[in-house]
Amino acid sequence: MKPISRMVITVVACCVLSQAQTPARRFPPQVLARQASIVGVKTVPEGGKVTVDGVVVPNPFMLLKKDKPRVVRFELAGYKPLEKRLDPGNHYVMGVGVDFVGRKVDVVEFDQPPGTATAETNPVAPASPETTSSAPAASPAEPQSSATAAPPTAAPSVAPFGFEYGMTKEQVIQKLGKTALVKDSGVNVTFSSAPNPHPDFEMYVLAFSPQKGLLKITALSKDIETSDDGAELRTKFDAFLGALREKYGKADKDFDFCKGNDVECRSEYFMLTLKEKNRYLNSFWSRSKANLPPHLYTIGIEAVAMGINKGYIELAYEFDGWNEFVDEINKKRNSTF
Repeated sequence: MKPISRMVITVVACCVLSQAQTPARRFPPQVLARQASIVGVKTVPEGGKVTVDGVVVPNPFMLLKKDKPRVVRFELAGYKPLEKRLDPGNHYVMGVGVDFVGRKVDVVEFDQPPGTATAETNPVAPASPETTSSAPAASPAEPQSSATAAPPTAAPSVAPFGFEYGMTKEQVIQKLGKTALVKDSGVNVTFSSAPNPHPDFEMYVLAFSPQKGLLKITALSKDIETSDDGAELRTKFDAFLGALREKYGKADKDFDFCKGNDVECRSEYFMLTLKEKNRYLNSFWSRSKANLPPHLYTIGIEAVAMGINKGYIELAYEFDGWNEFVDEINKKRNSTF
């Protein structure tokens, strides 16, 4: 079974990164001089405490000096603490996504050459380069899906792979037949086919809410044999991306970069760095910026490495009510403490 959790934490880190790049005031001089980095943190569940070298720091944004590597610790009641070593000063902006449930910390970094128009309009961090400095003005909150989404009985406006928003698990099984059911984990149900299957995809993981029905679709492609430089995987990714752009327009964010050193980021090591999470190849659409159909909240596509010569494409659709449903699950899980 291919893992489907990697995109969650990557999306979180990329969302923080995109907030930190929202046009506002200028970068502080310490950042442009490579003496510090703006660091944004997003935790899932929300409310995690962040400490740097034992000192509690503002969240979601802070300014870290380059004087030494920093050990950042993340704590949330009911979960084991997580830690991540950061090297500030090597990148202007660092987005950190923390998944307490999956016990993962992911970092996405961004560089903009000094003196360019984009760098001049990127956001400000605290005036003082101390880790205990005050955070900048609150960044725009991530858009939340509507709590008053249309009921499942409403006429569907979008149906990726033929799966309709609000369908019940029983309706899907009835349409596909019991032989298509691979695994039923309660919320997540895996099928080997779809009402309108794509020949390049072999697995469809559907997330159902007891009240609102189908709220998320994650489609996993067949394994893609590829060379060390990932040429075949990239070609397939670009083909899917082109089809999505044709249907939904340009993505909000396209991430295609390597955060390793010059040697690691050579093209011949593409699959190795992708597997080690030092390289990203993904794109995201959100209702706040893209013209998505009714009920469709976000779309994400990502290239995933299983090894240096094998990978697959993960494509996910989230509908109205998904965020609230995840919050409810987390509250129930934490209610036992």
